[in-house]
Amino acid sequence: LHQDQLRALLSRLGLKSGDSSAIVHKASEHHYQVACGMYFDARHGTTYMETDMGGITHPNQYFDLSMQFYKDIHDKEKIAEAAVAGAGTQDTAGDALTHGATGSQDVGSAPVAMEA
Repeated sequence: LHQDQLRALLSRLGLKSGDSSAIVHKASEHHYQVACGMYFDARHGTTYMETDMGGITHPNQYFDLSMQFYKDIHDKEKIAEAAVAGAGTQDTAGDALTHGATGSQDVGSAPVAMEA
């Protein structure tokens, strides 16, 4: 792609102007793998592609890294949910001790139909 076309494409994909400019610059210097890694970082909010990996060398590598990225996020969310659920269970047990073992609640008065 020509630089202007690449810049327009990256903009349509939602990248910030600064990220787009840096990617276009690397691509114009024929550092396509680094540019691809920079795109990965911009899309995933990471900062390790160019410095640690030297860019992405194959489309399957991009796919694998992206899948791992989202798996890690999913795993962290599951751990956080489990921690919240565990805390909720402890709170419920504490409520039973505080409010009595029956767990009765005030449900208010329900409307009653009256016969005429």
